[in-house]
Amino acid sequence: MMGEPSHKDICELIAELIRNKTLDNHSWLMLQTQLKRVIRIVSAKAATSLKAKQNLSQVSDLVEAICSKKRLDYTQCLDDLISELILKLVSPNTRRGLEVLITKLVECKRYLYTLVRNFLIDLWRKETKTLVVEDIEIQQSPEGEEFAQRLKEGEILTIFPEKEIEALEIIHLKEIFHKEVPPEDFKYFCYFLLKDGKEVYKCLWGNKSQTAIYKDASRKKDKVIKFLERLRDQYGFDLEDVRTFVINYLSELCEQLRLKTCKEEK
Repeated sequence: MMGEPSHKDICELIAELIRNKTLDNHSWLMLQTQLKRVIRIVSAKAATSLKAKQNLSQVSDLVEAICSKKRLDYTQCLDDLISELILKLVSPNTRRGLEVLITKLVECKRYLYTLVRNFLIDLWRKETKTLVVEDIEIQQSPEGEEFAQRLKEGEILTIFPEKEIEALEIIHLKEIFHKEVPPEDFKYFCYFLLKDGKEVYKCLWGNKSQTAIYKDASRKKDKVIKFLERLRDQYGFDLEDVRTFVINYLSELCEQLRLKTCKEEK
């Protein structure tokens, strides 16, 4: 349904940048988009951790707090953070760690989330000039082989486990879905994206005939496809993220809608 995306995983893009020292325009924009998504996810999570441990109620989003301290517009500030983060990614210490993990996408993603988390917390500390004691000790980056060996053995890769990363990404995707898709259009996503949706959710159209339902849904199909394409191209989600969202969240939402609208019982 989403066509043939030219989507690359964020670790693939970083590997290409490290290898070639440059990216074409499309890949460069894709890397920036995906890094922004990672920063937003980690920013919210790190702020929650800081509030819980330090009772810092004023910190609801780490990036917003950093930008506020810098007295910069959020959009410009975020672009600056992306540039600074990319420089960090290609720096010798970080590059060595990524090169070890670049072919192991899950481990690479965990390391990347940890790196971004530490990057944001360090910036926040610097801007607020306040020492925050973390619940998890922030690992230092020793030089050379010792650092690479720690990564191989899995040290420092447990701060953002795979399931937690997945959960944060689905929360972000859920927020985008409810922001961009009005409730009256939910049924079209149920109809097209869920298994047997054309049969199971036809009752969401009330007493309309099969032909009328098909015509109405067909007119909205392009809207569903364009939303999926935006998830990929604008927000940087990959197919697995979308599949997990459909299975774990959209299916439940559609069932609730069916029970409420069709007054059926499971």
